[in-house]
Amino acid sequence: MTLSILIVGAGGRGDLYASIVRERFADRLRVVGVVSRSAGRAAALAREIGVPWALEADLESIATDRGAGGAIVCPSSDANGRMARRVAARGLPFLLETPPALEPAEAESLLGFVEAAGVAVEVAEQNPRGAEATYALSVVRSGRLGDVRLVACDLASHRYHAIAVGRALLGRPRGRRAAALRTVFRDLPPPAATVTAGTIEAEGGRILQLRDGEGLYLPGGPWRSGGWSMYGSKGSLSGGVLRVGGVEEPAAYDRTEDDDRRAIARCVEDWLARIDGTKTDTQWSLADAVEDLRWIDALERSARLGGAPILL
Repeated sequence: MTLSILIVGAGGRGDLYASIVRERFADRLRVVGVVSRSAGRAAALAREIGVPWALEADLESIATDRGAGGAIVCPSSDANGRMARRVAARGLPFLLETPPALEPAEAESLLGFVEAAGVAVEVAEQNPRGAEATYALSVVRSGRLGDVRLVACDLASHRYHAIAVGRALLGRPRGRRAAALRTVFRDLPPPAATVTAGTIEAEGGRILQLRDGEGLYLPGGPWRSGGWSMYGSKGSLSGGVLRVGGVEEPAAYDRTEDDDRRAIARCVEDWLARIDGTKTDTQWSLADAVEDLRWIDALERSARLGGAPILL
């Protein structure tokens, strides 16, 4: 059965989703309309796909007229939650781009609204579905590292994206408290100048250490290096090397140029599985996305307060 969907958002993400749906999910998904705040972008993407378009104000009308049974919601960081509410109010299952809201309180409110509506929602958090994270998760789940209690990241600036990967590697525990400090490199221009370093303690004594800042990610930034490390009772995975029982072996994953597209395609697959009532290891719920925002918000608030611990 083919599900008729709207693409809500006609920017770069909307164009990417339209392309992936066309290439990989033509037998399961059919785009029947495009919705955007920009008439120009909506018309351009709709013309490329060959479907009608509408402005955001007319979302409900085009959903009815086109018989939409679902939606991919990807307008912009500040509009994701607002448009998600309107899609949920119609009872349509949807795939939601990150972040679900700009603030944790807004995201929690959206979660309550969606749960009351009873619709199937998958959050398109692609980072835990990338090649490196997928490999690391497979190692953790295999038990080769034993009980993994410490995860560290020194390649971040993804904010909640980095939190998502860290939480996944730790088994998605609830956070307890966060503490962080911030330093500013005076000879660098903003936003690359500011770097935050902090620690989040989660239930079960698990710890996530994160160094975060725009300069850690921006092309040409002075610190664009590093990656993920995880430490368990039987071994570690750090610097691309798996160490277990005194034996070392290289990490066995291959990050290709289409890694992002494959991760996003996995988001779509997980959404379709959720609609079907099927669970997968890589699904990312709206509750997960809310927890991601809570963790990074607490870390950043602690840094602004000079390292004062923030309870989660």
